[in-house]
Amino acid sequence: MLDWLDDATDPALAHTLVEYLVSLSPKKDDKAWARVRLLALLAHVTVPQDAGVIADALVRLGPEQDDRDRAGIRVLALLEVAAKPSDALMLAETLGWLRPQLPDPIRPRRRVLDLLASAAEPSDALMLGYVLRELGPGPSDTAGARARVLNLLRAGSWSLARELAELLAGLDPVAEDLLEWASWGTVPPLALLSAARRNSPLQSWLDVLWPGPTAAPLCRRRGWRAGLPPTSAAQVVLAGGCQFPVMV
Repeated sequence: MLDWLDDATDPALAHTLVEYLVSLSPKKDDKAWARVRLLALLAHVTVPQDAGVIADALVRLGPEQDDRDRAGIRVLALLEVAAKPSDALMLAETLGWLRPQLPDPIRPRRRVLDLLASAAEPSDALMLGYVLRELGPGPSDTAGARARVLNLLRAGSWSLARELAELLAGLDPVAEDLLEWASWGTVPPLALLSAARRNSPLQSWLDVLWPGPTAAPLCRRRGWRAGLPPTSAAQVVLAGGCQFPVMV
């Protein structure tokens, strides 16, 4: 079995051989040798899907942290030259499986943000936004991604407006992000409203519900559903007073 793995050059075949090897309850030294072989194979692949196949096989062999780190550096190198959002998604998911300790953990997020900034199609931006979320973005990362998604929404990406608004909900939105919601072609989903309220001071939230005369209000008039105390976090603006139920 180990000799076959040593000769394998096809990632799919190597994965099959590892599955069979694991079923035989190999010794620690055999698994370590198999991991060395997989890392050597990974060093020469250029197709993101192949990298994912090898990474999955590596994880099945109980890799040491050093194995995870070496594999992660190679996957990161592929991510940095990936041009297709689908490839970036595959590689980001692979990094998630490997859980490497990268010397510069910001690098994969920076690359995805660069791809997001230049994405010509809303569908590509949507995919890249979810890639970024896979990578555990920091505040500056989510702020940059939010700005790009908001630009797409304002530009009239109506065919995917609902999906882009749902993506926005996972990018730490704030109340001010909702000021131009009337140009989006969709109403903000409840998840986005809840996240924006959670991330914003009460006054900022109220300013979005009832902005000045130049912006479309989320609510046309003030009022609370009967029976809810005025200070409750579960207050809901009266039906008919809002475009949709709004938590305040």
